[in-house]
Amino acid sequence: MDKDLIEIRLSEYSYDIYSCISNGFTRAYSHTKSIGHILSSTSKANITRDFIIDEAKSTFPMSSIINGKGNILLVKMDCFLIRFKKLGKKLLAGNIQTSQAVKFSNQLSLPDIPSSINLNAGYVLDETKTKIKHIYITCPSSLFTNNWCLNLAEFIENKFKIKNPPLVEWSIEQEQLQIKVTPAAKAKRTRKKVENE
Repeated sequence: MDKDLIEIRLSEYSYDIYSCISNGFTRAYSHTKSIGHILSSTSKANITRDFIIDEAKSTFPMSSIINGKGNILLVKMDCFLIRFKKLGKKLLAGNIQTSQAVKFSNQLSLPDIPSSINLNAGYVLDETKTKIKHIYITCPSSLFTNNWCLNLAEFIENKFKIKNPPLVEWSIEQEQLQIKVTPAAKAKRTRKKVENE
C-alpha cells in the first residue's frame, strides 16, 4: 500500500494518535520533572511510554488493544498495527532486537495477529529533552530503515487547516472539529503573553 493511500486511511485516527503521545508525554513530564535530574534517559523514556500506553488504553476501544510480549502495546486500526515509541536518529524506533521487534520492523506478521501494515507512532524530543519537537508516524522496513515518515503535526495542519497542533488536543464530534486547549498549552501561552508585555 502506498503512502498516499495510507495517509487517507490514517486520517481518521490522526487526532487520537497525536493526542495519546502529546498528552502521555505531558503527564509523564509533570510527574517526573522534580526528579528528572536523577532519572536516566532510558527511565524517562519508559515512564513516558507507560503514560502514552495509558492514554492509548483510554482512547481506543479495548477490542483494538493487543498486548505484545513484554510491556508492548499494539493498537489494531483498520489494516494497521501501531506501536508507540520514542524515535531516535533517522526517526528509527529504539528496539532491543527481540524476535517481535525484528518481525514488526521487517513488516512480518506477528503470532496470532492478522497480517497488517506495521507502523510506529513516535516522538522526537527537542535539544533540552523536556519537550516534544515532532510527532511522526513511521513505516519501518527493517530495524535500521524506514519506508517513509509522516510528520503528524504537519499532516493534521494540512489536512484539517489547524495551526500549531502540538499545543492542542482534539476530538471529532458530528464531523466538526472541537479544539480544547490543554492545561500545559494554556500555561505556556500565559507565560509567553506575560513575557511579551
